[in-house]
Amino acid sequence: MSKASIDELTANDYKQAFLALHPLGDHEIALLKAHFSAPDFTTTASELAAAVGYPNWSSANLHYGKLAGRVCEELGYDLPLKLHILVTDYRPEGGHWHLVLRAQVVEALRELGWFGPSAGVRPNGPVS
Repeated sequence: MSKASIDELTANDYKQAFLALHPLGDHEIALLKAHFSAPDFTTTASELAAAVGYPNWSSANLHYGKLAGRVCEELGYDLPLKLHILVTDYRPEGGHWHLVLRAQVVEALRELGWFGPSAGVRPNGPVS
């Protein structure tokens, strides 16, 4: 039996992966929060870098890619571009790559309550 497409992963799949990786590093939380807070959950690596205090887009790519690699491992996927486990992307003609947080990831983060007023497991607090 072949592995399901990453598009078939559910919010619960992501939620369980994030909980299994708990606690995430402060820099990983900062990247997820910045992306989750972006308009339409869409940002560029340069915007992410600025939001979390990295010197440039390549630093954001490096650290976000490492987090994505951990999520891939937890979910059992080996993708050529690890970041695609968390995002889809597109590049406007002549522009920078835009990263769109997958809807299932958005829903998982909402359900966890990490970045909003709703109750839930805090990103670096005790798991209850």
